[in-house]
Amino acid sequence: MLDEFDSLEAVVLNRFVHYCKTNQPKDYNDHDARVHTYIQIREAFFQVNSFFSFPLFFII
Repeated sequence: MLDEFDSLEAVVLNRFVHYCKTNQPKDYNDHDARVHTYIQIREAFFQVNSFFSFPLFFII
C-alpha cells in the first residue's frame, strides 16, 4: 500500500514540476502560488503516509 502511494506521490509531484517548467509563471504572485501549491501537495502526502505508517492499535 505505501509503495503504491509513494509512487503516486512521485508521479504527482513530478507532473507538477513538469507543468511549472513548461508553463512559466506570469508574475511573482503566480510563482508564489505554485510554490505554496507544491508545498501543500507534499505535506498532504506526508500526512497520509504518517497516518498509514502509524500502528492501527493506537487509532482504535
